[in-house]
Amino acid sequence: MHNKKKITLLLLIFMMIIPAFYRYSESVKAEENEEFNDDYFMVLDRDGNVEYKEYTNADENGIATVSAEPETYTLVSKRGEEETVLGEYDTYEEASQAMEMSKYYRSAGDVMVMANNSVRAVDYGIVWLKSKVINYTEADTGRAGYFHGETAADAAYISTSSDGQTVRIKVSGTMMDISVNDVRSIEPYASNSKTSYYDIYSGYLYHNNLYWSGASTAESNARIGYKLDYTQTNTVYYSYDGHYFYKDFKTMINDYRNGNYNNAVNAGNPYYNYYQYLSHHTTSSFSASSFNQFLSNGIKGRDSALTAQGQAFINSQNAYTVNAALMLGVSINESGWGTSTYALTRNNLFGHQAYDSNPDSATTYPSAEASINNHAYDYISKGYLSAIDYRYRGPHLGDKHSGINVKYASDAFWGEKAASHLYRLADIDNSDYGRYTIGIIKSGEQWFYKEANPNTAIFSSATTDGEGRDQVYDFPVTILDTVTGTDGNKWYKVISDTPLTDSRTQISPSSVFKASRDYVYIPTSSTRVVYNGSGVEVPSDGILLGDVNGDGQITPADYVKIKNHIMGSSLLTGSALQAADVNGDGKITPADYVKVKNIIMGR
Repeated sequence: MHNKKKITLLLLIFMMIIPAFYRYSESVKAEENEEFNDDYFMVLDRDGNVEYKEYTNADENGIATVSAEPETYTLVSKRGEEETVLGEYDTYEEASQAMEMSKYYRSAGDVMVMANNSVRAVDYGIVWLKSKVINYTEADTGRAGYFHGETAADAAYISTSSDGQTVRIKVSGTMMDISVNDVRSIEPYASNSKTSYYDIYSGYLYHNNLYWSGASTAESNARIGYKLDYTQTNTVYYSYDGHYFYKDFKTMINDYRNGNYNNAVNAGNPYYNYYQYLSHHTTSSFSASSFNQFLSNGIKGRDSALTAQGQAFINSQNAYTVNAALMLGVSINESGWGTSTYALTRNNLFGHQAYDSNPDSATTYPSAEASINNHAYDYISKGYLSAIDYRYRGPHLGDKHSGINVKYASDAFWGEKAASHLYRLADIDNSDYGRYTIGIIKSGEQWFYKEANPNTAIFSSATTDGEGRDQVYDFPVTILDTVTGTDGNKWYKVISDTPLTDSRTQISPSSVFKASRDYVYIPTSSTRVVYNGSGVEVPSDGILLGDVNGDGQITPADYVKIKNHIMGSSLLTGSALQAADVNGDGKITPADYVKVKNIIMGR
């Protein structure tokens, strides 16, 4: 009876939300082309200098190096510089099957499927993308998305579809399928291959992603955090999601293909860039003077609509509870430090309605502060953070897997670049970083509740885009407190993405956000805490005890990690360390791995 009541309540809520979405969508769909409002993207160097590159769309109408319909497919074995043809096939499927069979008798080298002199499949490879807008389908949700290949020149090669028409890749945190005609080439990986990578430089973690600069690649160097305990200087790390890092490229590909991260250097302890996953409905402690000093350093004496606008960002934060620092990072991205034509002539600091098809439709504002206020209320609070908006992917900057970056920009790394500015702002004022506790919903759709009570659901993390309801992965919540619910379990009090009615029983997207009213609850068991800045209680049911590598199950791999920790050969940290304390005595001992072994053996 209890479950029936819960299901009935959820259905009623769902029925209320969907009609509201379709009414509201009439107003927001007019802004849909905002998704393609970029005619340039930003790159950074190690010292934080910013350069803006115009999209060239060099491959938009260029000659495809990979043809969708070759006459034959050739299976080739490559050992060093020597290549041997193993066979020719009429279809990709036949060649692919032969490639799989070849694994049983070859002793060395790479085996590739070739078509029209281009690699179509390989054991371990790098996909070089075309300089154009690339449409993709998410592998985990089936949802459509897009990004510009000029901003992300390389991606991890995962597989090729059975008909040879699509290639599965991983880039910007997203496992995705793209058309073979969006692939410039597939390069077999070698020890000297050039790829995007991560490293430690001057005490900071950097993402050094490759982008296209004409016919060759160049590096953009985004500061995405501080040195992590498990990272070392003078070491290259590979990752195409920014969460799990690998010292060996092929090991990373194997994990991606197996659907886990068991062999990452931080297995069980994923990294989430604090500013990239912080909710926009938090408040910054940066001062207006710190903003102004930072802006002055970046503007470097040029004419800029952002000059001395620090207080305007603070005022907007006070009025709408939208984080001033996050908005500042976005405005720098979108207006070239306030020096773009539309920033100077129209006070448009965020590229609002400057569509690729008609840039001159860009909104004109009476002042820079008006632009900031409109961005805070109409675009962020009432738009991207509204649970009934088709652009809703979570409250954070994010990447192409979740967050505002999914719909706001074609730059695959727009979110981390906006966040990167704030780590440099922290060089001026270190009062802001790490003030909040951030959790990541472990998987799938998560309902948010009025109270710590399973019968009080209000809305969910799923996005509704007119084609159905889709799960959002890597979905962050900002945790305010831990309480005991009516069901006797622990719950987190978290910031609501969408404003609520005064009764806190329904969402109210057009309302101005109020911190005193707009909070909700979720079970702690649904969420992994990735940054505990405010010191909230993290109960054991927030982490699956024994699941040390974070793959959602308890396997011999978890047993090995606990044993290695005890022996001192590979120390655990963060949530992995918490998960290893299976008996809850506050330390990791042989008793813990005995418990894990007994679970695995069914005892």
